[in-house]
Order: sequence, then structure tokens, then C-alpha cells
Amino acid sequence: MNIRIPKSFNIFGHTYTVEFDSQLDVDHDAVGTCSTRKHIIKLQPDSEAKPRLKSQIEQSYLHELVHVILRELMYNDLDNNEQFIDTFASALHQILTTSEYGK
Repeated sequence: MNIRIPKSFNIFGHTYTVEFDSQLDVDHDAVGTCSTRKHIIKLQPDSEAKPRLKSQIEQSYLHELVHVILRELMYNDLDNNEQFIDTFASALHQILTTSEYGK
């Protein structure tokens, strides 16, 4: 199953937008970024110049979503722990993409 990345979502009374930005400048192998001040998540789309697997984009979305949640909850120590966030997002991705539903 694929994860549907929304155009927007609400959390704690704030509306966040999610945008694909081919000009996004991120470090290393990162595919996304988020800003709680601007209420936005930006992701690099798949392109010939920077080919991305759909699962990599999905996992990056979840990674940035975890950042948003932790920042909104003011869990600054966890928000600064990239290993925790990446592992949590990976676990969440696996659960969402492998879940089986009954009738």
C-alpha cells in the first residue's frame, strides 16, 4: 500500500500545507524540510535530475511530520534527535504500508 501525501492537514488548530518543490535545497540525502513558523512541509519530487523512490518520498514526509508533531508539543529534546525521528518515521512507514484490513 502507498501512503497518500496530503496537500494540507490540521494539527492543534494550525493548518499545514505540503508542497513539492524541485528547487528545495536540503543537505545530503534529505528529501524534505518543515517549518512550524510558516506551517509548511516541503518535499523534493521525483525527477530525472534527482530520482527518488516513492517510498523515500513517503518516508521523508513522515519524518517531517514527526518533526511537526514534536515541535507543536514542544518536545525539543526529541525534535533535535534525528536518529529517533528517522527510526520513528521508518517504523510508522512500515506499519502504514504493510497493514492489512478486513472487510
